[in-house]
Amino acid sequence: MIDPMFPGMEFPAGVDPLDYMLQLPVWPPPPGADTIMTTNGPYQVWYVVTAVLCIILPSCFLGLLVYTRLAIAAFLEAADYCLFSAYALIVSQIVLGYCMVRWGSGVHQWQITAGELVHQMFWANLGAVVYCPLMFFIKTSILLQYIKLFAPHRSLNRVVWYGAWGTIGACFIAYMTFMF
Repeated sequence: MIDPMFPGMEFPAGVDPLDYMLQLPVWPPPPGADTIMTTNGPYQVWYVVTAVLCIILPSCFLGLLVYTRLAIAAFLEAADYCLFSAYALIVSQIVLGYCMVRWGSGVHQWQITAGELVHQMFWANLGAVVYCPLMFFIKTSILLQYIKLFAPHRSLNRVVWYGAWGTIGACFIAYMTFMF
């Protein structure tokens, strides 16, 4: 059966062309390649290792920061709240990355179906949406610390003060544009 939406392709009779195409491999395999369809690959374990390290190390440093701020200064600053927001977003980014791995991220394209790739790209798109505010909060925290160190008052170092606030504004506009 030839479908008018896909000229030149023939589909088995009684089969929906879209369902049929979603079951095909994403990419044709190279000669001699393993063609077993799977969403599990030998290198996917490295995502888990990297994700665990990328959450344990920031957790330790954030814990030290909170302890020193509360023990020495007895209050938290705006940069600290930006870091708390970024920490929550990086945890969600790791969860979204794991969802991508579950749908075959890290496996050759000829070993996953087009339907699995659609699910993988869905989670990747959500990860891209989370990435923009994550980077904004991290950069804002760094720039707020620059302001505190190099220009605690606007009159002391106008270039750093206006430059940092201008960069924060530019980052906000850029990341909002990238996100939508």
